[in-house]
Amino acid sequence: MVIRSEQVEKLDDAAQLQYHEKLRVFFRQNYPDLVSRYDDPTLLARIAEGNRNAEGYNMQTDQGFVAYIGMSLAAGPDFHTDPKIKAYMDSPGRDPDAKMEWLFNRVVEKLRAHVPSASLQGPIGQ
Repeated sequence: MVIRSEQVEKLDDAAQLQYHEKLRVFFRQNYPDLVSRYDDPTLLARIAEGNRNAEGYNMQTDQGFVAYIGMSLAAGPDFHTDPKIKAYMDSPGRDPDAKMEWLFNRVVEKLRAHVPSASLQGPIGQ
């Protein structure tokens, strides 16, 4: 049996959609205050955009992708263009996943401190 490249692309697309749906459920369950302003189609579109952008930073882990997408939901899809964020992500040292996890967890901490009623759950990766 020969699998054509179009079939492989369709399988990849289906797997990507399934992953985005999994992330949608994750964010709805764990960060409802962060995503309550989005209906499901909009949230899925934001997740897909964040996923594409995270790939540009060579994210490799689920935690890295979740952190990147969480940042894009909290700070906007173009947060990575901020000069300070860009300098941090481009700096030598830890891998991009660890940097993004650290950044996202700091944002969650700050949000909790300023919005005491926020139902933001604990840090990712734990």
